[in-house]
Amino acid sequence: MVKVLGMVVIAGFGALGAAAAADGQVDAPNVPPGAIPWHYECKGGDCPTKCTVNGNELFQTGGYASLTILQLPDRRHWIRVQTGQTNIDYVIQADQVWCTVTGATLTALPARGGENPPAPRPQ
Repeated sequence: MVKVLGMVVIAGFGALGAAAAADGQVDAPNVPPGAIPWHYECKGGDCPTKCTVNGNELFQTGGYASLTILQLPDRRHWIRVQTGQTNIDYVIQADQVWCTVTGATLTALPARGGENPPAPRPQ
C-alpha cells in the first residue's frame, strides 16, 4: 500500500506527480527518535537519481544541489530535493521506498536525540 501524504513545490517547478499539497514546509527536519536520515550533496549539479515507492516511480531527477531522505517510524518517509532555487518535498507512507543516487556524496545529517546511522551500502 502506498499513501502519498503530501508534496510541496516551492517556486517555479510543476508538480511531479499526483499528490495533495502539504500544509507547510520546514527548513530542516526535526529528527525524531527512531528516525533514520540520509543526506546527499550533488556538487556538479548532475547526479541521476530515481526514487520508487513499492516499485512505482515517485520521481526521477538529475539537477539538484542536495537530497534528504528521512525514514520515520510507522513506514513514513520525508524526501526533500533542493535545486538551489526550489525545494520539492514528499511525505509518503509506504512499505518500500528505494532511491538510486549516482554521483552524489553522502554527508552526515545530524540526528537530534540519537546518533547518526551508518551509511547505506551500495548494491
